[in-house]
Amino acid sequence: MIKFDNLKKTYKTKTGEIIKALDGFSLEVSDNEVLALAGINGAGKTTALKALFNLIKLDEGKVEVSFSDSLVAQIGFAPEIPDLPDYLSAKEVLNLSCRLSGIDSSPELLDRSLKMFELEGLKDKLVSTLSKGNRQRLSLAAATVYKPSVIVFDEPTSGLDPLGRKLIKSAIKLLKSDGHTIIFTTHMLADLPELCDKIAVAHKGKIIFSGSLADFCNDSNLEALEKRFASLIEQGGNNV
Repeated sequence: MIKFDNLKKTYKTKTGEIIKALDGFSLEVSDNEVLALAGINGAGKTTALKALFNLIKLDEGKVEVSFSDSLVAQIGFAPEIPDLPDYLSAKEVLNLSCRLSGIDSSPELLDRSLKMFELEGLKDKLVSTLSKGNRQRLSLAAATVYKPSVIVFDEPTSGLDPLGRKLIKSAIKLLKSDGHTIIFTTHMLADLPELCDKIAVAHKGKIIFSGSLADFCNDSNLEALEKRFASLIEQGGNNV
């Protein structure tokens, strides 16, 4: 279980303006749940994730997690834009990810990850030679290779072609079946019916909707999903 409890965080701009990045952000994520965190730019999604990783000091509120071991070993994270060492091979990146997480690497772990993201034929290729899509898949593999309890993907299907998106969705389903808890941010509502157990919508630093997809919208058609999302944003969650 992960609980974001009334998170508040403000920033001061160079002009002295106070920005409320988080303004009472509250959300619960159950074990072995796939949560889609949706919202327009500036909604507070990234700041909330930084709070989960202890990368920012909150003004108020706290993040509670159900595991007692190191966050580094228990949470895997893949950013929207991969930041991988160009001079390492794909296999070396996965080995490094294990070591940085305090987990002993093994052929079994690496083979599982390479197979899940269809990177077997690229394992000896340098990151610098990989295409954008293959770098994205390697980044996701590096976030999951050491089997963390919680996996966070930031826009995992962004910029991928249809085959790449299909692969990532299959990987998310497999990871869930293996018992992982998954949080992914997205602006691609078409992926929601196939993937998530729950959707949360962030707006102006708070959660304005959290519930099942059926509660979010009784129609899985993309047009209906987008209409419901737009309605929530326009009304600021007042109709929930």
